[in-house]
Amino acid sequence: MVTYYIGVDVHSNNTELAIEQRGRIVARYSVPTTITKPLIEHIADYVKVLKAKRFSAGYIRHTHNRLKKIVRDCRFFYFRDISKTAVEIYIGKLIKDELSATTAGHYLDCFKTFLNWAEQDQRIMKNLITKMAKPARDSEKKGVLGPEQFVHLIKTTSQRNILIGGTSGQERAVLYLTGRNDRASQKRAA
Repeated sequence: MVTYYIGVDVHSNNTELAIEQRGRIVARYSVPTTITKPLIEHIADYVKVLKAKRFSAGYIRHTHNRLKKIVRDCRFFYFRDISKTAVEIYIGKLIKDELSATTAGHYLDCFKTFLNWAEQDQRIMKNLITKMAKPARDSEKKGVLGPEQFVHLIKTTSQRNILIGGTSGQERAVLYLTGRNDRASQKRAA
């Protein structure tokens, strides 16, 4: 009769597997716990690193949500489940489901960055999607805003009221309306 014992070695952070046959251990294997740890836990570790490096709360929230969505939608439970093909299909699906190619590219960048971190932290041997190209951006050329775009800019800037460089959104909306949206004008107005 063969008996298997599984335990965690707290000193080496490895999972230990021992095989016993006829009352004596015939083989012993050590497997890093990173192999058996779910991706969601690795993502939580990554988020802790981002917080420790003092990334903005918005960046961390976006990163965390995107990573959870990718892992959930692709049904990746462990690092070993990740494949380049599955990620390519997923990015294509995002675009097909009416997400812009630019936003789909942000999802891909987010996942690539996470896997680069995992590789540098020796949680994986190799990032399989490191050379995967982002979808072509579908943004329009920048230029002078049309009347509807200008109204949308003023309305959004005023409503969101985000503080940028000591200037509130409402103050910036007034500067835009008066045509004084350059840095020098903003400093003179302050």
